[in-house]
Amino acid sequence: MRLGSTALATERVERRLAAILAADVAGYSRLMGTDEEGTHERLKGHLRYLIDPKIKEHRGRIVKNTGDGMLVGFSSVVDGTRCAAEIQRAMINRNADVPEDRRITFRIGVNLGDVIVEPQDIFGDGVNIAARLEALAEPGGICISRVVRDQIRDKLPYPFEDMGEQSVKNMARPVRAFALSAAAVASLPAVSVAADAGTPGAAPGASGRFSVADNIFVFGSFRLIPAQRMLLDDGKPLRLGSRALDILIALVERAGETVRKDELIARTWPDTVVDEGALRVHLAALRKALGDGRAGKRYIANNPGRGYTFAAPVTREHPHPAAAMPDGPSAAANLPVPLTRIVGRGDIIAALAMQLAQQRLLTIVGPGGIGKTTVAAAVAQALFRSYADGVWIVGLASLADPDLVPSALSTALGISPSGTNPVSGITAWLRDKHAVIVLDSCEHVIGAAAALAEAVLKAAPGVRILATSREPLRAEGERLHRLASLDVPPAVGDLKPDEALGYSAVQLFNERAMAAATGFTVDDANVAAVLEICRRLDGVPLALELAAARLDVFGVRELAAHLDDRFRVLTSGRRTALPRHQTLGAMLDWSYNLLPATEAAVLRRFFGIRWRLRARRRRRGGQRSIGTAGRRPHR
Repeated sequence: MRLGSTALATERVERRLAAILAADVAGYSRLMGTDEEGTHERLKGHLRYLIDPKIKEHRGRIVKNTGDGMLVGFSSVVDGTRCAAEIQRAMINRNADVPEDRRITFRIGVNLGDVIVEPQDIFGDGVNIAARLEALAEPGGICISRVVRDQIRDKLPYPFEDMGEQSVKNMARPVRAFALSAAAVASLPAVSVAADAGTPGAAPGASGRFSVADNIFVFGSFRLIPAQRMLLDDGKPLRLGSRALDILIALVERAGETVRKDELIARTWPDTVVDEGALRVHLAALRKALGDGRAGKRYIANNPGRGYTFAAPVTREHPHPAAAMPDGPSAAANLPVPLTRIVGRGDIIAALAMQLAQQRLLTIVGPGGIGKTTVAAAVAQALFRSYADGVWIVGLASLADPDLVPSALSTALGISPSGTNPVSGITAWLRDKHAVIVLDSCEHVIGAAAALAEAVLKAAPGVRILATSREPLRAEGERLHRLASLDVPPAVGDLKPDEALGYSAVQLFNERAMAAATGFTVDDANVAAVLEICRRLDGVPLALELAAARLDVFGVRELAAHLDDRFRVLTSGRRTALPRHQTLGAMLDWSYNLLPATEAAVLRRFFGIRWRLRARRRRRGGQRSIGTAGRRPHR
């Protein structure tokens, strides 16, 4: 009997192969502790306007909600992984106008496995592995199992990276995991949300038309973002109850019209029967939060016997979806096409592209020759399809007069200067644009560049500015990224050629040397000299490129020996490069000439003392360095 009962029970269990997506909110407890109601409302908005439509679009089914997370089943692992990637990419744009400490960020894991299916739940190792992969994912990223990677490898273009075998909780065997980082997600094309017609928050389709929920409503000092279920007052979130927020959205969407009381009740309490008293209570709370009636402000008007009207002037803004852009580049731009491969900066470029979606003013800071312009141009190229009105690079290096900075921007944008105040003409033209502006080489006109950046960002909410400079702009809202040198091998132990080429400084030197000297490659015979060159030049890209260009004169070993006199050796930059990038000395002269007179005098005195001490030591030791005897030291 027991055997028969067991067989019968086994027959009743439904099993199937399914793709399982597990997601949760990173830092949910912290968010709830900081702003419980606001977090709850924003999460509802993400579910309603993004996640639910995306799951439906990719033919998934929400199996279970867990407060801050969910389990979703898909019949296709390709659909499940694509859904995960599109949700994470869309969340970048949805978080762009939210203060950083209030942003909701998801972690997602995807697995393909055999599961036990019940009407309201699913069980089994297939589910458990998806949950463990979710825990391995970084906020804003995705983690998948090996079986998922094998299935999507030739079907989806996502750059998952192998994390190796991972020991996870309550699993007997390690799980081979592959990760798509948040930075990699940011480099993916922007996505739209395909929802049913009439669904609040449905994103624009191919026609480029927007639903009401896509708009941002601006009135007085307030910005209402329905898709985020958020009301900002002077850029700060305003605490507002869920019912009051529903009423506000309903009124603002039809600003200037009378909205009947029964319409407001149906919109705010769709599944509950309430009387007008509840509506009046929440309207009173809403008026109090808005400061209605104070200092002459009037937002909500009561039309006795009819309903309510939002009486304040309202301006509507809307995002510019990348999905509405054609396949080929159509937005205006002046981006240079790189003629050589960018080495060792892929992760940084992806991370900066993601940061710029969240921070409207981002400055890449670093010393001369570190590669700021190269990285900024690559970030601009990565963002091109996401900004409908173009991505523009404004080179400021050739400007001798700070007053010419606005004119340089006008020229790049192709607009005529406006009278005696070109800034006002620029801001008026950019006011409704969705674009990225790169201000390159700001250090010698830094005050003018900072003032222009602030003026543009205050007037044009859809514009992002990426700047490069040897020092911060110190402008309002600026976020800094200090660009480091390329990776240099440590000065311990001997490395084989393939091990050395694992460092980006060696990769760059090798590629540029192969172009300059026929037949060159890093091998056992020259690897020690190559490593010495990369270390002594501190991984600075410009210095490495200048050194590689001299291989045809010196050879790699003699070049390494001559680096004591590097300012006279590294003098063969590209003829078409900026003058300050043609020699190492010119690069330092550019920096020196930017110093105030007092700082320049201190620097001269410091180096004068160093040179005298070095000369004294050489006289005592009877030593002379190659190429410096009898010559005056270069500053």
